[in-house]
Amino acid sequence: GGDPTFADSCVPPDSPAVGKPVAWLGDFQQTEGDGDAWFMELVDVELHSSGERVYGAGQGGVMVFDVSNPAAPDLAHMWPDTGPPGRAYRVELNEDDAVLYATNRDEGLDVFDISDPDRLAPVVEMTGDGWEGMAFVSATDRLYVTSLKGALLVFDVSDGDDPIQVGEMTGLGNPWDVHVDGSVAYIADNTLGVVAVDLSDPDAPAVLDSLAVGGGVQDLALGDGVLYAAAGGAGVVVVDATTPSALSVVTALESGDAVQSVALDGGFLYAANRADLVALDVSDPRAPTPHGTLATPEFAMHVAARDGLVAVGDWTRLILAEVDPGATAPDIELSAHEVYVREEGDVATVEIRNTGNLDLVLTGGRVDDPAFSLSVGQTTLAPGEATDLTIDFAGGADIDAALCVASTDPDLPQATLPIGTGGRGALEQLGRPATDFALQDLEGDTWRLSDHLGSPVVLVFFGTWCPQCASHVSNVETTLWQAYADQGVQVWGLTNREPEHVVDNYVENMGLTFPVLVDLSGTVFPAYQQDMPFPTGAYPQDWIVGADGTIVYAHNEFEPDAMVEVIERELGR
Repeated sequence: GGDPTFADSCVPPDSPAVGKPVAWLGDFQQTEGDGDAWFMELVDVELHSSGERVYGAGQGGVMVFDVSNPAAPDLAHMWPDTGPPGRAYRVELNEDDAVLYATNRDEGLDVFDISDPDRLAPVVEMTGDGWEGMAFVSATDRLYVTSLKGALLVFDVSDGDDPIQVGEMTGLGNPWDVHVDGSVAYIADNTLGVVAVDLSDPDAPAVLDSLAVGGGVQDLALGDGVLYAAAGGAGVVVVDATTPSALSVVTALESGDAVQSVALDGGFLYAANRADLVALDVSDPRAPTPHGTLATPEFAMHVAARDGLVAVGDWTRLILAEVDPGATAPDIELSAHEVYVREEGDVATVEIRNTGNLDLVLTGGRVDDPAFSLSVGQTTLAPGEATDLTIDFAGGADIDAALCVASTDPDLPQATLPIGTGGRGALEQLGRPATDFALQDLEGDTWRLSDHLGSPVVLVFFGTWCPQCASHVSNVETTLWQAYADQGVQVWGLTNREPEHVVDNYVENMGLTFPVLVDLSGTVFPAYQQDMPFPTGAYPQDWIVGADGTIVYAHNEFEPDAMVEVIERELGR
């Protein structure tokens, strides 16, 4: 029933020369320093209005980058600048007073003097637990800070040397970030969705409305009467905020990966989805259209944009990019990195999406093994459109093949994926019986893997110390657990050699409701160890154990579409 124009061939078509809708300008990478090794692990970035400095938070602590030459950005300073590297999760600029705020959800708030653009001079530290996103309001000298424990905190920062908490609003779910527009604050809440808050009294915030948007919201960008929500597996959701007390969903743009950060600048919306920097044309604010994507080497965690310059925190890299409004090109995106099929014969599906701004034509595809046949629902995809690639496998043992799809994407005319019955390569555990284990959760209940065969079990290995694991497990909570908990699917988080009280506090901060198992002895993780795709890529890791106890999926990037496809197959749909 597929499109008959999809040929049994992977010969790349002749593609016209086109420009790059999103272009890489330069990058700075830090994977180790003098003495003890350290990794930046950037999870937040902010651009100074000068366009010459980027401030970042991550494993290195708080960092300032000189980006006056976007082709060759450099690290100007980091704090702490002596001893072991620090850790920070969010940064917020107060340019009026040349101040930078930084949070660490385990320690609290740090305030820095940045009057010297190349130095971070610490001013004061405040102790807190679960503090995350921030918004500074110059008109009132107030700093609003989200607490992952379900609150919005208000600080009077008129005296830069002595911030004072002057208010608190409780009743939130798992608030990640806050943005302020006049007398209204908008909160990205991983549990509740988008929350509008009245700031008529700056020290007594009050909820106006909350809106669930179909995914866990971790970031927002404010447009003219609209909000753009980074909603994890639900993609980018456009919210009508004309009346803050009556929020409503306008539309959603799906993404094969989890969107976790958005930024608005000059008619374009930028989204970081762990795998790519995505640019969307918002000349019609209520109907964003794809403009192009830029694949990033590691984990695209956060994006900031000002005056045409785009900064991406890509784990151990700071990437600078720009958009060319006049460039056109199709862009192919596949929803999986590897496809596993059962030896007795199988049918699998991979979604193909066009994330470019020109029609994408799928000219053909094949697998280098005659036991496979391919078909697609349609061969021409308009910008933003998707179709299913159906893979029919007749059966066979020890299959180790490659799937190839040819298209008019000028950068990737032949997109390839490993496909087979498992037992090889970086994920050699695929297709093999899952190692049985029994661990206790935080309530002392024992969970044994073999007791839950008959339905798929999702295993998520994470560390409380891992900067990107927080967004990962939060996305798992909303995209997988909340969607499948009542359908017999198990989702278990697993920690390795971490004290129970540390894990318990983390679970509370993240608002997790799926079982989290504590492996104090560290015996389970080695049995499920994936090869690292790059340094520090060992956590998090996702595994799916099939209904028969076979490992049917493994990857260390959150692929919601691919995982849902595997779960649906295991449920017999």
